Amino acid sequence: MYSIKSFSKKKWIARNPFLNVNSGVKHITTVILGSAIIATSAQVRIPIPWSPVPFTTQTLAIMMIGAFFGSRLGLQIVACYLFECACGLPVGSNYSGGIACLFGPTGGYLFGYLGQVYAVGVLCENGKHLRVSQKYLILSLISFLQLLLGSLWLSFYIPFSSCFKCGFYPFIPTALLKVSLVCSYLNFTYSNKGAQK
Repeated sequence: MYSIKSFSKKKWIARNPFLNVNSGVKHITTVILGSAIIATSAQVRIPIPWSPVPFTTQTLAIMMIGAFFGSRLGLQIVACYLFECACGLPVGSNYSGGIACLFGPTGGYLFGYLGQVYAVGVLCENGKHLRVSQKYLILSLISFLQLLLGSLWLSFYIPFSSCFKCGFYPFIPTALLKVSLVCSYLNFTYSNKGAQK
């Protein structure tokens, strides 16, 4: 017998063919393409005059990757992206790359992507029984924790008294908007699956 949690996870994986990656070549290709999506989203940026951290669509891409590919594959995709960045490939915001980019002022946000994509993936694999408001609340909490990590990391480069003003508060409205988009995707896919029964 399966628990509700494990059954929901099996159905989520069955619905997404990318989560059943049997071929090594297909697996590697999926990871590389996923990391390319993150790199592309990093170039959609709006600078903030008083902050070294720009607005980007990266966090939306991270959450969508977790929602679509699941926790394990999503984690591998983000790890691949960070490895590419560390190797000096121009995958960061404004085509930056290298160790200086990975451990620079925005490094906390980048490393926070690992926890964010995994947590979103776990939620999507096991959260079908949750109400929309519960999913929204959990996704918001995940996003705020990623922002918190980034802001605390930022305090090594700017005064601590300014790190939340520069790295947390400006991103709350866009974070909530991105959470709404991910919730809409989840509700659409769950309802689609229910309609096919």
